[in-house]
Amino acid sequence: MNKHYPYYGLLYEMNRHYLGEEKVDFVTDGFRSITEHSNIQPFLIKNFLFRKAFCRMRLYYKPWLRLAVNLSYPFRKFIPVKQIQNILRFEAINRGEL
Repeated sequence: MNKHYPYYGLLYEMNRHYLGEEKVDFVTDGFRSITEHSNIQPFLIKNFLFRKAFCRMRLYYKPWLRLAVNLSYPFRKFIPVKQIQNILRFEAINRGEL
């Protein structure tokens, strides 16, 4: 591993330990970020041969929030408030649109 990138060495050793020595079936880097992007997933895919594993997300809302989400969802591209955009982005994933 390149001495200028100690993070590479850490990931390599963690994968060697868990996948090689401990014989676990797989390791994960967690879930993708909805609100901010760190680019860790593309880095791991490119450099350590990780792969994407998709899962189904199911959201359950309080009745009043379900109504608010359903009414505002068609206008999601015009809503300037980041917190509301993030909720509607979750809803898009929930609906299978992202």
